[in-house]
Amino acid sequence: MKVENEIAYHIHRLGKYDEYWKKGEEISFGESDTNMDKLDEKRKEECENSFEDIRLKDYRTCPPRNKCLFVCNKNNIQEWYNILTKGKDGSKLKAVKIFEVELTGNLFWADASIYEDYWNKIDTKSIIDYWEGKVNQKDKVEGLFVGNVRIIDEYESKNFDVKLTKVVTVKIKTPTEEVNNSEFFDFDN
Repeated sequence: MKVENEIAYHIHRLGKYDEYWKKGEEISFGESDTNMDKLDEKRKEECENSFEDIRLKDYRTCPPRNKCLFVCNKNNIQEWYNILTKGKDGSKLKAVKIFEVELTGNLFWADASIYEDYWNKIDTKSIIDYWEGKVNQKDKVEGLFVGNVRIIDEYESKNFDVKLTKVVTVKIKTPTEEVNNSEFFDFDN
């Protein structure tokens, strides 16, 4: 779906391409592979290729997973923060920043749980359900975006525990500190 000035959120793992992710910057996605360098397993690469083959055949208007920026909406920040800050062993906290972004281009919302289910089933129906935009788990919805991104604001979360309250406020605290008023970030301001 074409969008203009659509607000979304991107959770960026620190350590790669950090120089591009700064308040006020503009970045274009869709011209080159941006996510394939993260593939470290042959099976994951085969999975991505299966999704791309069907997208190219029947869903060409949807952004390609390997060239997109992944975003989430305000309701899903907590879920994606939890997913993206865990190490492969499920215990290590990875440092991230949460960016509020303005998108102009092509945005497609999909259920990442369907993508994950494909790994267990390896069936074409899962891929079709994904590209059809079916939703099984609302908290696992991911946005695939290609086009121009303007970074509106950034929220530090390195070594912190993020808690969402009423979907619009993130409370950030260290595991040993109490939250005080200076540690509240309101996404609406």
